[in-house]
Amino acid sequence: MALLDYTDYEKQANKTLSSPDGINLANKLAAGVLSWAERRVGFTFAQGTRTDTFDGGARYYHLSCPINVSGVTVTLYNSVSGIYEAYASPATVRFTSRGEVDFGSFLMRGFQNVRVSYTAGWTDLEFRATDLHQALAELLVAKFAPVNPEGDGKLKRVVVGPYTEEYDTSSGSSNTDMPAGIKEVVDSYRPVLVF
Repeated sequence: MALLDYTDYEKQANKTLSSPDGINLANKLAAGVLSWAERRVGFTFAQGTRTDTFDGGARYYHLSCPINVSGVTVTLYNSVSGIYEAYASPATVRFTSRGEVDFGSFLMRGFQNVRVSYTAGWTDLEFRATDLHQALAELLVAKFAPVNPEGDGKLKRVVVGPYTEEYDTSSGSSNTDMPAGIKEVVDSYRPVLVF
């Protein structure tokens, strides 16, 4: 199941989509809304394996996805062998569930010298329990409202990635119509980095 789809529209709008065209349109808009939010916060929301690389020269690192971090492994680039090798002092590395990595000491500087692999993100059930999901469902309804819910062809254009939408001029909607409250909720998930 997708993190956001036509069922979220149906629940939020308290309507049932009976047309396959309406369902397809709602799913495309949901994918676009989700894509927009992921680009705005800087990471994908779905749980999965990720790899971040850093140039070293620091003690603290912030992973690109700070949600539900687990299964972290660290490797360092060996310039002699030309491969990444397991970090020699893994006992000194501390991780937080919010994506911060503390090595306990400064690591040697070098281009992409540090590689951190980990699992992060939300499962479908976890995501549906967040205020972010609620905000995106509200946005989906707002973006779907100017169009006939049964997909009768009034829609002029929808492109999922990068998120684009274009309705006929009589609909009064454009991709600049982003409610401030929704932006505020989405922005609250942007990682805050303090240096």
